[in-house]
Amino acid sequence: MRAFEAAARRLSFSLAAQDLHVTQSAVSRQVRLLEDFLGYRLFVRLTRSVALTPQGEDFFRAAQQSLDILETATRRGRESGGRCTLKISITQSLAFEYVLPRLPAFSAAWPDIEVRVLTSTAPADFQSDEFDAAIRLGPFPGKRYLRNQPRIPHELVRSWNGVAAFQLWDEVLTPVVSRRLIAPGALHSPADLCQFTLLSVAPRPTAWSDWFRSRGETLPAKVATSDFGHFFMTLEAARAGRGVALVPTLFLRSLDPLSDLFCPFASNVPSAGEYYFLCREETAARGPVEALIAWLQADAREFADAAVQFPPR
Repeated sequence: MRAFEAAARRLSFSLAAQDLHVTQSAVSRQVRLLEDFLGYRLFVRLTRSVALTPQGEDFFRAAQQSLDILETATRRGRESGGRCTLKISITQSLAFEYVLPRLPAFSAAWPDIEVRVLTSTAPADFQSDEFDAAIRLGPFPGKRYLRNQPRIPHELVRSWNGVAAFQLWDEVLTPVVSRRLIAPGALHSPADLCQFTLLSVAPRPTAWSDWFRSRGETLPAKVATSDFGHFFMTLEAARAGRGVALVPTLFLRSLDPLSDLFCPFASNVPSAGEYYFLCREETAARGPVEALIAWLQADAREFADAAVQFPPR
């Protein structure tokens, strides 16, 4: 049933195989067995794709409803049986630099809830991904942002159908550098940063130019840059003295105040997007999910009230 549902949703055996982490032949075999059991064809096999038959379309709707019912019953059973597990998908940098260092505090407050962290940078897909919730960064649909706010070229979810969203933290990007590379107080204007290599993440190619624009300035045309896959990598490069990293202030809360890193210039313009807790609408009010949302939102309020500038110049 899972193989058929994935193939029908994707209209592709190969994409269904990727979703289920099995081979394409395994999906094809499972679908064939289901067709043999039902006694009719579910798909029309085309040259490079598949299409649902009329009977297949009916069965697809029934399969989705049945799997949703089973998933709901499974979760309720786990929650009523005492200790439960929540699987939450977050980006690698958010996991390493922020969430994982704080999970022990949540576990101490809620010992019957085990949080398992999965990492991904793809938009959350509650139709196919097997997690209970996700935290993603991006612009919220319909929300208006100012022109000077740094851009975030990410989608929060693949489909908003049946998805609930709870705002957590703003993103404020700030330059961070090692004292071994630049002495605190040695820089007098943001333009002085351009004598060093500017470190950023590849998925955010306009991050530095946006940061300069947010301050009413322009990034010089000729400047040395270096891109990395994730923010935690740029932080490591900054620690190694390879240049000036541009990272969210959120990720600096876990750093030791006596760290070698410092922020040469204060930043206070939030990006055109926020971090959101995302989950299915029917699970948002359930005990474990509700507890995690409340805990994260309390953390977000504390972060906003602190107006973190780590560490001072």
